[in-house]
Amino acid sequence: MFEPTRISNLQDLIEYGKNLNISHGKLHYQSTFDTSDSTIILNHISILDKYNDYLKKIIVNVTLTDDEYFKYRFQPKRLSYDIYGTTELWSLILKINNMVSAIQFTELKIKLFTQDIFDVINEILILEDSEIKANRQFVHQKIKK
Repeated sequence: MFEPTRISNLQDLIEYGKNLNISHGKLHYQSTFDTSDSTIILNHISILDKYNDYLKKIIVNVTLTDDEYFKYRFQPKRLSYDIYGTTELWSLILKINNMVSAIQFTELKIKLFTQDIFDVINEILILEDSEIKANRQFVHQKIKK
């Protein structure tokens, strides 16, 4: 279904990602949490989780230079922005590197998505469109109550 594009280095990813845009909210199903005086909308389940097998095909191993290491240490959002043109993929970068916090983002050798990540995400969003719409409608109906 998806074939990875080869990259030669981190700079290739950065150049490609400068013109791309995506929303973190689009990548998650939402739920609500009721407080005594309001309802809070939470992004809580990643839409991409059930497509891990496809995502694995577009992951490459990258060894950071010393300068890159010091620039991005503890800063997956900055790396996400520089590579993909958005900070919204920072949590995915942590996830594919088996990390849960920016504090853990201290490795010289990391995994990153190729430029194909946006094609894959767009295809997944198309496949999940009816479920996403149903989820959003449910959340909005709950808020209106």
